[in-house]
Amino acid sequence: MVIKYLVLYPLIILILRLFNPNIFSQSTMIEKKIWQSDITNYFNQNDIEKIENRNFDLNEFGLNRSISNVNNPTISVLLAPEEINTGIAILIFPGGGYHRIVIDKEGYDVARWLNSKGITGIVVKYRTAPQEVSIRGMNANLKLRNSILSDAREAIRIVHRNAKEWKIDTDKIGVIGFSAGGHLAALLCTTLEVTINSDSDNQIKANNNPNFMALIYAALDNDFEGADFQKFPPIFIVTCSDDITAPPENSVGLFNSLENKNESELHIYSKGGHGFGLGIYGGAVSAWKSNFLNWLQDLHLLK
Repeated sequence: MVIKYLVLYPLIILILRLFNPNIFSQSTMIEKKIWQSDITNYFNQNDIEKIENRNFDLNEFGLNRSISNVNNPTISVLLAPEEINTGIAILIFPGGGYHRIVIDKEGYDVARWLNSKGITGIVVKYRTAPQEVSIRGMNANLKLRNSILSDAREAIRIVHRNAKEWKIDTDKIGVIGFSAGGHLAALLCTTLEVTINSDSDNQIKANNNPNFMALIYAALDNDFEGADFQKFPPIFIVTCSDDITAPPENSVGLFNSLENKNESELHIYSKGGHGFGLGIYGGAVSAWKSNFLNWLQDLHLLK
């Protein structure tokens, strides 16, 4: 039976820390609001986030939560253990169709795996849209989509601003997106401008370009026609032939459009469907993680 919680997310995290202290034991976790000032463009009717712990695909802690009605976006930074820190940081954009955030399977679980490899994982809990509003495709509500995209851009800026404190190499900041989170990650590359950091006393110019990107069963629709693919960083793409939610031909089309194919990789597995996360169903598709690490080595980002 699906358990529904109508509580604030930070309270859930506090309770989980109290009763499951090992959840974040691999690293230090830092939580930050993406926007320090009040957000005027609310999508939903109230500030109460709705958290559901579903009864399938549970992790070792019995969790597979999704969060909807997100109005106040945050990042959760799981710092890499100091003794194995590689200086790499990866912002994680979970999926959920833009209507919810699959926070464990495509968020915290991924961050803990990255931590075990000496990589800082940063889970981005971006704003979600009301159920009836479309964000992807030609008929998307562009105002809402641009607001969500601004969450993603600002999250990258925050990482750049805190890189020294968090022991992150600013030349090794990447993004990974799952499903709709992959769509959001790819949208970042359509406007890779240098922006003024309004939060800085010195008005420092902060680069918000990811150095690399991974798109895992990304929902890539038709939003990238006419994009300047010279601006895309090296991309690692994973898709499955039997994915009916995010058809693989869209991932193939994006890969074929890239100007840097010699640095990018496309992996198509015959089976795996959609939503396999870290490869929880087993099979050949679960090898994407080791292939991704090998790719980072080929880019000379990981030793």
